[in-house]
Parts: sequence; C-alpha cells; structure tokens
Amino acid sequence: MKRPFQWSSKRSAVSRNDNPSLSQFSPRHGARIMADSPLSSPDSQVLVLQEPSENFPLESDEIEVLSEARELLKDGYPGHALINLWNAALRNVRRRVEAYGIDLFLPTVSDKPGRSRYDKTGDTLAERWEGVDTLLLLDGARKLGLINKKSKKIIKTINWMRNHASPAHRKPEQVEKADVMSFALLLQNNLFNQPLPEPGHTVDAIFDPVRSESLSSDQLETLKEQIRSFSNEELRTCFGFLLEQLTSEKPIPSENAHELLPVAWEHSTEDLKSTAGMRFHQAQMSDERNVPKINKLLDLLVKVDGVRYIPESSRADLYRKASERLSEAKDSSYGWDDEESAARTLSQFGTHVPRIAFTQVYREILAVWCGNYWGRSDAHEHLGKFIDDLQRDDIRRVIGLFGDDERVQHELHYEKPKSRAIDLIQRLKDNLTIATHKEEAEKAIEIVSSL
Repeated sequence: MKRPFQWSSKRSAVSRNDNPSLSQFSPRHGARIMADSPLSSPDSQVLVLQEPSENFPLESDEIEVLSEARELLKDGYPGHALINLWNAALRNVRRRVEAYGIDLFLPTVSDKPGRSRYDKTGDTLAERWEGVDTLLLLDGARKLGLINKKSKKIIKTINWMRNHASPAHRKPEQVEKADVMSFALLLQNNLFNQPLPEPGHTVDAIFDPVRSESLSSDQLETLKEQIRSFSNEELRTCFGFLLEQLTSEKPIPSENAHELLPVAWEHSTEDLKSTAGMRFHQAQMSDERNVPKINKLLDLLVKVDGVRYIPESSRADLYRKASERLSEAKDSSYGWDDEESAARTLSQFGTHVPRIAFTQVYREILAVWCGNYWGRSDAHEHLGKFIDDLQRDDIRRVIGLFGDDERVQHELHYEKPKSRAIDLIQRLKDNLTIATHKEEAEKAIEIVSSL
C-alpha cells in the first residue's frame, strides 16, 4: 500500500520515518500536525499537507501522485518529483473548474489565442481537457476566482522549471530538493488547502433562461437590468456566453442573445468589444465558412455600430462588396432604387473604411454623389456622412480622385454632375488650411472643368 502524501524535512533532509507523530493522510480527512509534531520545534522545517477545505478535498488520484512525488524526492529524483507536483496541481485546477461550472469557464477564454476545445463527452479528466491549453486553463480559473494570483504564478513557474531545468541544463538551472519542498509548501497553502468559492450566481442566473426558453419582453428587461449590474469580470463571462449563444444553431438561445448583447456591449470595454470583431474575422477566414454564423455576428456588429472592431482585412472585404453593389446599381438602367438600397447598406457599416479599400469605396461614393445626365438618386443622402467625416489626409485623397480616377470622371462631362463635383471639391477645399493643399483642390477643379 502506498504511503499517504506527507512532506517532511529536518534541515533539508527528506525522510519517511523521522516524523512518526504525523497522522496518516486520507482523502476525506487530510493530514494533521499532531501536538508533538517537529513543526513546533524552531530547529526543524516540516512540510505537511494539512487537511484541505471540507468543500473541496483532494481526490485519491491526486493523493497518489503526491505520495509518489515524496518517494521520488526521497530517492534523489527532484526533477521527477516536480513533475508529479505539476500533475497534481493541474488536476486540482481542472477539477475546480468542472465543479464550479464549465459553462462559466468557457466564455472567459473563448476570445484568447490558444486551444480551448473542452470535450464534454470525455470519460476521464485528461480526455475532457486534452484540447485546452494549460495557460488558458489558468487564465480562466483565475478570472473566475478559483485560484489566486500566487497559485497561478506558482504553477506557471513549475511549468517553466519542468521544461527548462532538466539534467541536460547547466547546474544552476537544475531542480533541487529545496525547490520541490518550497513549491510543495506554496501549493499546499495557496491551492490544495483553498476552498472552492461559491458560483457567481448573478452570472449563472442568466444561463438557463437564455438557453431554454423564448423570453418575454418583461423577462428580457429583467435580465438586462441584471447585466447592467455586473462587475467587469462578470460582464466578460456574460459577454462570452452570449456570443456563444448568438452563433448557436438553436433559434431560441440565438434570438435571446441577440436581444441581450447590445446591453452587454454598452457596458463593455474596448478590448471586450474587439473580441466580437475577432469572432467575425475568424468565422470569415474559417475553412468551414459558416454563413449563418457570419450573418448573425454581422447583424450584431451593425446593430451596435461595432463594424469598426472587425480586423482590417475582413472589414475591407465588407466595404468592397458593399461598394461593388453600389457600382452595379449605378451602372444599371433605372437603378436609382437599387442605388439607394446599396447606399443604405454601406451607410449601416459606418464610415470606418480601411485604408486598403479606401480608393475602391470612395470612387463609387463619388460617382453616385455626382449622379449623371438625368440627375441623381436619393442615395447621396445616405452617403453624406462619408464626406462629412473625412480627415485632412483623406480629404486630399478624395480630391485626388476627381483629378485622375476614370470611374469618378466618367459622367463629369455632363453639366449637372460636373457642377456637383466642383461644388464638392470647393466644400472640401474650405476644410484645408495649408496653401499647397488648397492648390491641389484648385488643380482638381480645373481638371473637372475641362472635361
């Protein structure tokens, strides 16, 4: 029978028999330091795994691994003992997350780089967590308050040491007995003996209703008020959960999330909002290309004026497609209604046109703005903000399009579009202050006038 896990050292010596006063450790009761323990002596150093919190005791597998670590340390294998410490700590953190609620954990790491594929169908702890990176596990557990800052740092340090402090390294980097003893005590006080906190009921309370029932307006309002009261950490968990439900194939949770996310968005940080833009980008770039998922995310981002948070490459693709639709409407016969519809779509994305798509988008805006021989559609009313929001450098780029872009100049030999173009250049010129920039505008007016 394996000896239960007890760490003991008298002046750095490790022994199983020097401390007979130490009680036996059991999964249920832990190890206790008796009244006559050498711990009471100032001349001794004793590391004993004390009785853990009643609501989260060590399980038998963890005890076995820790007992093996003690034997390995006694036999002169501190590096191998450290690996056992690592395995026990990792297992303990994983169990804490599962006991607390995996549905609370996953949203906290869904926006982080790395593997976060938790397998709920796995038969063993290792199988379930095989697809989750250790750093993500520690980050999520810390955000939920399942481990403290010290225990997270301790486990990360052990991870570094087990990978970099092997016998193959120079002596100062090798694992020593004292290292293992120190880590054992630190884990004892900061992880193994720590209780499992109560679940965050305020966050957890919205999970089941969102997933299971079509919410009435009163129920939605109640949950919105709850979301407004969340702390930053609770809001991060809630935001991640709602994003997951939004893209669900099940209509009820998706519809509920679509109603609640704008409230969560309103109180979110810039970093958190960027996670929604990144989700859209990842869905766009995925080989699977889940179109319903892409559309749901885009609908949300349009609704909350969040297109600006989409990474530039995917955002440029959006604006290019919208400008192509505008171009097709402009070139079609009797296409003014289509122009107006395309202009509304472009306007919904906002004026956050990426640099890499600027010319393509603005040449179509200017072509529609100036119109043709017959006049122009009401589309220009939806495109006005793209002109009004231009900054100095972009004003110069737009003026330059009037001077050398064939698409922009295509209708400018007619009097009505030419007049509108000159009026617009003059208006943009008034927003410039540097003389050479004003001269560029005058040159563009001359070119348009000569067409």
